[in-house]
Amino acid sequence: MQSWIHVLEWRALISGDQPAVTDGYGEHLTYRQLLTAVEDRAGQLVAAGLVTPDGIVAVLAKNSARYLIEALAIQRAGGLAALLNWRLAAPELSQLLDAVQPVAVSTDDSLRSLAEAAIGTRAVTPYGIDDPLPGGSLPAFPIDRLVGAAPFVLMHSSGTTGLPKIIPMRNRGFMADAIRLAMWTPELGPGCRASRVGPLFHLATMGQSLAVLFSGGHLFLPDGFEPNGLLDLIESEQLHLIDAAASALRMLVDAARARDEMPNLSSLVEIAYGGSPIEPSLISDLHETFDVRLRQFYGATETCSVVSSLAPEDHHESSGWHQSAGQLALGWEVRLRATDGSLVEIGERPGEVEVRGEAMFEGYWNDPERTAEAMTDDGFYRTGDIGTLSSDGYLTLLDRAKDLIISGGENVYPREVELVLDTHPTIASAAAIGIPSDRWGESVHAVVVSVGEVTRVEETEAEIIAFCRERLAAYKCPVSVSFIDEIPRNASGKILRRQLRTGV
Repeated sequence: MQSWIHVLEWRALISGDQPAVTDGYGEHLTYRQLLTAVEDRAGQLVAAGLVTPDGIVAVLAKNSARYLIEALAIQRAGGLAALLNWRLAAPELSQLLDAVQPVAVSTDDSLRSLAEAAIGTRAVTPYGIDDPLPGGSLPAFPIDRLVGAAPFVLMHSSGTTGLPKIIPMRNRGFMADAIRLAMWTPELGPGCRASRVGPLFHLATMGQSLAVLFSGGHLFLPDGFEPNGLLDLIESEQLHLIDAAASALRMLVDAARARDEMPNLSSLVEIAYGGSPIEPSLISDLHETFDVRLRQFYGATETCSVVSSLAPEDHHESSGWHQSAGQLALGWEVRLRATDGSLVEIGERPGEVEVRGEAMFEGYWNDPERTAEAMTDDGFYRTGDIGTLSSDGYLTLLDRAKDLIISGGENVYPREVELVLDTHPTIASAAAIGIPSDRWGESVHAVVVSVGEVTRVEETEAEIIAFCRERLAAYKCPVSVSFIDEIPRNASGKILRRQLRTGV
């Protein structure tokens, strides 16, 4: 048997009195207490009629120990938790409810009105994630739900490409992730103190949180990311490991440097991040400010697990791979496919990344049409990412297939333009997008956040274009530049190019 209920029972047996989870609301549970809380809640949910065999309960709540208890209790009771993004508006959540068809929505006080607005007139019961419910006896083991191939939870895509897709996240996918993380991170084990600050409805945060519990460590769950709060938590709890979206790391550096006295962060040994690569300047700032290892993870919700990892030693420019997504993880087959449909030889040229592995999803929830679009006939998932693959397994991502710029018949990958823009001394961050061109079909346009105020726009634009022309082929160079205060990104740190194109 291979489920997270079995992991929790095992941990309660061998690590019962060890701390398991501490949240931002002051709840502190040992492994034995966590198991008891899950079993008690499972009995309550069944007795209240909120969980029925194979029934779906949506969870719309901020990070807390109760969130983990609820998701695990729903599985223990024989149901399936659908984890919803509380950053969405009520109409967007309403679409998700249509897709997952829950019988109930578990929510916290801060999101109760949002949940009720999304539910509308549906026959769906909202209830509090920490509401006391009538006690009930522990239900019989739902054997078919507690196996590796069965889903632990339902998640949904970030929605940057259209309507969200519902993805069953299998027990064994999270299990494979936990094993890989333990292989890569020697500190991850009993006595480890780790904080996960992203939202638990994301694969990365849920996967890395479960990995801490799998390894017998102590998980700290703030209710959200706030840079000064995280710095204080590292110092007060002597944390060893933290994770954050790439977009949050700059805020963490700036918060640390703004303090009159640097906090004592000597316990911290590694920062893990994902969502997107980070600029070389930020890598340097993180090393200088925190003196820690950095590790990047690449994957997708559909892969249910990490596909590749950029190791700490490869975060140095001398490695030559500091802007890659790292080397392939154990258990994955990866290949590249050209725009003409042919397979690309390793090291030859860019292509769309296709992956296959046992931990991967088998298809979108009740959506055979989009499943067929996403999968090849031989079981590879089309990631939509354009990349290159070296002979020693380094995967370098250039862009999303839909963001490819075709100028005069030549492919331009926005990421390669951005890597040059990021080296300009007056540019804090940048994005490249395609704009219509009567002559070339598309041309490159740069959207730039300047280090300081831009007082001479035309001269600065010309200087940036000239800078690029010295470093890029002419067809890859921006023909125009616009200046904004901040590059729009989603919660994972990915650039929202569609929003930029609309603005331009």
